[in-house]
Amino acid sequence: MIKKQNRMKKKFALIILVVAFSSVSSFCQSLTNTTWKVYDSMSSFYNYFHFDSLYLSYTTNEVNFNNVSTYYENGSDFTIIDLPGFVCSADTGRYTFLIHNDTLDFSLVNDTCPYRSLIIADYYWVRNTITQVENTIYSFALKIFPNPANDEVFLQIASPERGVVYHIYNLLGSEVLKGSLESEITRVDISELQKGCYFIKVGNEPGQPFKIIKS
Repeated sequence: MIKKQNRMKKKFALIILVVAFSSVSSFCQSLTNTTWKVYDSMSSFYNYFHFDSLYLSYTTNEVNFNNVSTYYENGSDFTIIDLPGFVCSADTGRYTFLIHNDTLDFSLVNDTCPYRSLIIADYYWVRNTITQVENTIYSFALKIFPNPANDEVFLQIASPERGVVYHIYNLLGSEVLKGSLESEITRVDISELQKGCYFIKVGNEPGQPFKIIKS
């Protein structure tokens, strides 16, 4: 009887732990104070969008932001209402969102404004970060160009280390391409990849991956 009670207590404690962890996980992502570079379905640049604590604003030059909507977050649920004077000011849009590394993915729940749902759910949202950064593992600067790209991208490193391996992953984390850096500039054929966002990781040590957009 005592053993059974102990097992029940452990099971109950485990359930509480799982529920608490799930609650924390659902609220750990937030759009507040983030800026995104948005590309249309043809991978052409559309606009920069910034989320502050209440408003969604946009710009084309990263300088003069204009408020276009109010928004609300509830875990991964996202509700947006355009301000008076904008196209969708009479409509409320509801979505869910997921931030995965440097990409933001919206899923449509309900929005009677097709123009807004096209931009939010169908366009590519990429965190507004530079593509040329210092890799502290190998102490070289990596530059990826062109990006977005159609059939090929080039990986340029200031101080080539022969044989360093790169891996390219899709949004699900599955490896889709693999190769090695053999010179200062390495060509990577991505013609067989489907359109969308990918991540490239150089070397086998832990580190921040770089984003690639296949157009």
